[in-house]
Amino acid sequence: MTCLKESSVNILIQPTDSCNMDCSYCYKGDKPSNFMTEDLMLKILSDSISYNSNRNNHTLFIWHGGEPSILPTNFYQKAFDFTSNNFKGQKITHTIQTNGFRLREDLLDLCLQNNVSISISLDGPAHYHDRIRFTKDGKGTHDSIMKNIEKAKIKGIELGILMSITNDNLVYIKDMFNFCKQNGFSYGINPITSDLFSKHDGLEVSPEKYLLACIEVYDLWFNQKDDLIRVNPGFGITQLILSQNRISDCFLSENCQMTFISIDSKGNVYPCNRFDNNEQYKFGNINEQKLEEIMKSPIRLKLLKRSAEYISKCQNCRIRKYCNGGCMHHAISHFNELNAPDHLCDVYIGLIEHAMMQLNKSLTFN
Repeated sequence: MTCLKESSVNILIQPTDSCNMDCSYCYKGDKPSNFMTEDLMLKILSDSISYNSNRNNHTLFIWHGGEPSILPTNFYQKAFDFTSNNFKGQKITHTIQTNGFRLREDLLDLCLQNNVSISISLDGPAHYHDRIRFTKDGKGTHDSIMKNIEKAKIKGIELGILMSITNDNLVYIKDMFNFCKQNGFSYGINPITSDLFSKHDGLEVSPEKYLLACIEVYDLWFNQKDDLIRVNPGFGITQLILSQNRISDCFLSENCQMTFISIDSKGNVYPCNRFDNNEQYKFGNINEQKLEEIMKSPIRLKLLKRSAEYISKCQNCRIRKYCNGGCMHHAISHFNELNAPDHLCDVYIGLIEHAMMQLNKSLTFN
């Protein structure tokens, strides 16, 4: 097997498991009210930047949760000041993934001042979104989120929209595309699937329906004529095909453990946030070890060996070099086996072949 080179490691930081919403498909299960200390936060930032800079790589911090916006703005002020004041010359980027329900003016202003992009979850029009993404007392969140999106847009903050796909909201994909197109936002879809804590019965989107959704999104992106926006899957798949290089998107990368780790509010380090609270997949704790040591964890080294080379279904697959077996979390949660294919492998085959067809048509007729 080819030796995996060391890439930039993107750090997904979860400063809390707590959340101000109670979405039907949350993979967190019970969400304890825990909050990361500032000392731990600074250690994570310092260790992560040092790890990447020792390899001449940049560092991307993805603030996630739980819901990151429920921490005080001063927490993020200290984080952004720390990275900008103490690591001059290093390429460091911050982005926040949020439900967008309670985005305060002062947090928005801080993001603008520090060039921090924001990705907001929005699952379609209010009548659907409010049925699945609601507060702890069952109230809808769509109206508040839309108002906060408008505030962020007026301030000039770089925004993206993430639409979680279930079996019920596939019909709103074009509506979401048009909304993002009108506002100049990037846009992506993400399937709701079984995870290690829940099967999400009734919500998990079937591979057949998800493939149709991916093709619809791809064509909406591919056929843009003006005021272009970045849409996934679309941009990433095309980049992958044209460059013939591996991409850093987690689900089609050569191995996601080359480019992603997740650190929770207590300093525990996991392959990604989907593995949180699962001791079997914990690499270590950054309070107890340097990140350099944690990244040599036997568990991580085992995960780094996952390859399409060892997945029987992938051996003669025509898109193997693009897909690489898909998401390891999907493989484990659906088949209880690391070296199993992603349960969405037929989606990747269909989408990549569709993208190739569109590219060939474009090259032939233009």
